[in-house]
Amino acid sequence: MATYAVGEFRFKKKGAVSELLSSVLEHLEVGERVTDPFVSDLPTALAREHPEAADKIGEGIGCWVVASNKDLGYASKGLRAKQRGRDELVLFSYKDVLTPPKRRALVAEALTQEALPCEAVCTMLR
Repeated sequence: MATYAVGEFRFKKKGAVSELLSSVLEHLEVGERVTDPFVSDLPTALAREHPEAADKIGEGIGCWVVASNKDLGYASKGLRAKQRGRDELVLFSYKDVLTPPKRRALVAEALTQEALPCEAVCTMLR
C-alpha cells in the first residue's frame, strides 16, 4: 500500500497529516507552545519541505507556537515557528507543503509579477 512520507513520518494518505495537525490545533490555545515531541517534529519535517524552507527554518526551530490567523484574514488558528536567534514568530502554513500551487498558477503569478514593473513605466510615459 502506498504511503505519504514527511521526513521520517509515514501516513496512509496525505490528508491524514492535515487531519492530525488540525486536530492538534483544535485542542491547543492561541499562544500555547506545542510540547508533544511527535507533534512538534512533524511541522519541523514539513518546514524542511516548504518551498521557502531556509526562511522558515532559519538557524533552527526552537519550538512551535499556536497563533491566531486573524492577521492573515482568517478566523482559524495555525502554527508559527519560533526560530533560534529571533524574537518574532515566523509564519508557516503546512498546507503550502501538502497542497502546493499548480505549475500553471506559478507561471501565471510569475508573468503577473514580471508585467507589474512594465505597467508602472507605461503609466509614467503617459
